[in-house]
Amino acid sequence: MDPKRKADSRAARYAARAWAAADDGDFNIACKEIQRAVAERENNPVTWHDYGLIHAIAGRMREAEQAFRNAILVAPMYPEAYVQLAALLAGRGRTIQVARYQRRAVELRPANSALSRAVS
Repeated sequence: MDPKRKADSRAARYAARAWAAADDGDFNIACKEIQRAVAERENNPVTWHDYGLIHAIAGRMREAEQAFRNAILVAPMYPEAYVQLAALLAGRGRTIQVARYQRRAVELRPANSALSRAVS
């Protein structure tokens, strides 16, 4: 197996462990495991997205926000990161930024009618 596939496989295992720990309510383990996944695949927006979700669930909003921003940096065309970042910022009352990120998510995935209605 080539090194990239091995890293992908390890990252997937770490992410699965992270979600299992989060499901069990053990957010310290969840955050550590998702950090390992990111270390394996820093250029994967899905891994950063999961990192952000797990940290948000754990109440670690600064880490979550940075993770969603990292997902956008890694893959500017990945709409889920914009959606999650907008939701997180909405909770902080940052409406101008929320609108900007929601619009970008709709631009990237205009067929998402629920998101389109929310932005309109």
